[in-house]
Amino acid sequence: MQVEPERPLTGFADGGFRQRPVPGRNLPLGQCRRHRTILRTSNNAQAGRGTAVAWPSVVREVEAGAVSPVRRTVKVLLLDQADRLLLLRGDEYADGHSIWFPVGGGLENGEDAVAAALREIDEETGCRDVTIGPEVWRRQHLYSWRGTRTDVHERWFVARTSHFTPSTQALSDEEQTYITGFHWWTAGELIATTAEVFPPDLGTRFQAFLRSGAPATPIDISQK
Repeated sequence: MQVEPERPLTGFADGGFRQRPVPGRNLPLGQCRRHRTILRTSNNAQAGRGTAVAWPSVVREVEAGAVSPVRRTVKVLLLDQADRLLLLRGDEYADGHSIWFPVGGGLENGEDAVAAALREIDEETGCRDVTIGPEVWRRQHLYSWRGTRTDVHERWFVARTSHFTPSTQALSDEEQTYITGFHWWTAGELIATTAEVFPPDLGTRFQAFLRSGAPATPIDISQK
């Protein structure tokens, strides 16, 4: 994937945010070139964006007398300077078909959502120089993974970086068996594609975000 000339990062100029430097890990920075920062709202509690919440990655909840596994996760709309969205390709089904999905994963014990988002970007793409913006969506759904059905609770954040070529070096051996590619998508490409995308309405929601910007509070995009 060709790296394009760097242009100024845009999209998080709202005066309600302030930047706080985050120390990087003592590891190579790869092809990401900007200093990483987190953007926090000045009124986190009221806005519900960028809040630090300590959630276990998997907890047990009881509903109507049944015990079901609940997984707390983050998802990241990782955008480059041309408003293209990075998705990963997963070959994780027995019939061999692929699915495209955003960066993200489960929260570790005691980890807040923003820290989890930064960690997942690092682990899944090799990029550490990222600007994390507001939380824009929340989603709850049932997901089956290798015979286990899980109640997944997602928090979706926007992040900005300069265009880069993702690296798979930090992926676990298991992840490398089913994460088989990356692509930077425009909203139009996502809407038009016949490939399977997670979630299915990601293209239209992504386009609406680009047109309207981040909501004042996260939108529930769960399918009712």
